[in-house]
Amino acid sequence: MMKEPRNNRLHLSKNGKEVEHFHDRKILMVYAEKSDFEVWSAFKLGDEAAFNYIYRQYMNALYNYAYQVSRDQDLARDAIHTLFIKIRRKRKELPEVHNIKAYLMKIIYRLILDALKQKQKSHPLIENPHDNLFPVELSPESQMINQEVSEEKRSKLEDALNQLSKRQREALLLMYREELSYKEIAEILELEHVKSARKLIYRAVAKMRAILVTDKNS
Repeated sequence: MMKEPRNNRLHLSKNGKEVEHFHDRKILMVYAEKSDFEVWSAFKLGDEAAFNYIYRQYMNALYNYAYQVSRDQDLARDAIHTLFIKIRRKRKELPEVHNIKAYLMKIIYRLILDALKQKQKSHPLIENPHDNLFPVELSPESQMINQEVSEEKRSKLEDALNQLSKRQREALLLMYREELSYKEIAEILELEHVKSARKLIYRAVAKMRAILVTDKNS
């Protein structure tokens, strides 16, 4: 007759990764059914599962955005690290949030700009970090591009984007890649009015179309 394992923990540890992954999926499923306000409120009350959900749900998008703005992988990673440490330590002092992604994007944007300004102070020969950085690289999942679009067309679209001003590129990325509203974009970019974000994006799209038409006819 086969004996039962003397150490159940040892027995379970063989499938530790499967158990851990199942637990992670369960957490994601539970919080995915809640509103952003509910998740954020739970996090503010000290719910570690809510914090883990926020981290897993938004970390990649935040890193991609931080890298697009800074073009510096180390700086982007440091900013993400700082962001999550900051909100965890000050969770009780944080405001109510109804859109977690937009709120975190606003924080990461400010952290990146501050880091770039500090970098410029340390290296005066570097150009103004708020002027000529932020060349856009379009990801395959971006809704600005159909999945079936050719590489040649994608390259032309990227070239057109990179002829826009930095502010216009930022706004388009937030709208089409991160799927944020005009109001959220205005808050992240620290624009005074929602209509300013709408006008910024309208002009950016119009300029892009003109550039693409010119390239097509040339």
